[in-house]
Amino acid sequence: MLNNTMLAGVTLVLATLGLGQGAYALSSDNFSVQVGAESFYWREFDAGLRLLEEKGARLRVGVGLDNFQRVDSGFLYGMDGAVHLGRVDYDGQACSVVNPAQCVPYKSDTDYFGLELEGLGGFRFAQAKHGVEIFGGMGVDSWLRKIKAGDGVAGAKEEYFVLNSKFGAGFFHRLDSWSYHLQAGIKYPFYVYEYVLQDTADDLDLSPRGRASGFANFRVNLAPRARNPVSLIVYYDSYRFAESDLELQTVNGAPLVIAGNTYYARQPESRQDVFGIQLAIQFR
Repeated sequence: MLNNTMLAGVTLVLATLGLGQGAYALSSDNFSVQVGAESFYWREFDAGLRLLEEKGARLRVGVGLDNFQRVDSGFLYGMDGAVHLGRVDYDGQACSVVNPAQCVPYKSDTDYFGLELEGLGGFRFAQAKHGVEIFGGMGVDSWLRKIKAGDGVAGAKEEYFVLNSKFGAGFFHRLDSWSYHLQAGIKYPFYVYEYVLQDTADDLDLSPRGRASGFANFRVNLAPRARNPVSLIVYYDSYRFAESDLELQTVNGAPLVIAGNTYYARQPESRQDVFGIQLAIQFR
């Protein structure tokens, strides 16, 4: 179901790229192409006990358009689109649909592919070559999570669609030969939709509840006065999701009943943390 949404996300990223190229021809603001790697962590919990952990490296490629390099006071804006993908280690458990209480330890791999689009706006209060700022904005995340099957254990496929808001503050300082920019704040996923595709039962529509979490990024601009300067970006990002409401599990349209009890499914409490580094080439 979310394949159409992910296709729309690709279209939005391409639109951002086209917008950036057009703005490059009309203004002195920075259009950038970014590539890097990130260390990804995903954990799920039930009553405080960890059910599973995923961790590993992912590739990230993106484009951006912003005026965060301005040294005078005034309005700020930033638009970013990115794609991430990678295969990470899965260390958790496999549970039987026929008997959900029957679970065994299970290790496998999980493939991720996702699209992100974000827009920020704010205001900088500058003096000489440094300034402070406040900003806010919204983002769209859509990703596919595919846990591989193995040794008689069925795999799993989940599609997420998340709308989030961001609020934060930053500090900018420009020197003669380089500059740096720090931003940090709070991220809140106000809409979360999860679609679970299953081989042994009907698919599920789940809605984990979002919780606030943090983010930060530190950007060092090398030779900011060059025609095409290069920046080094180190960042942290996160999500926090409370468990979803119970959803009736069905098989061929009929409720799944086990030992006289109707079975309901849910997404456990989930936490995502990402630490990354990337290079950005700017075009003015």
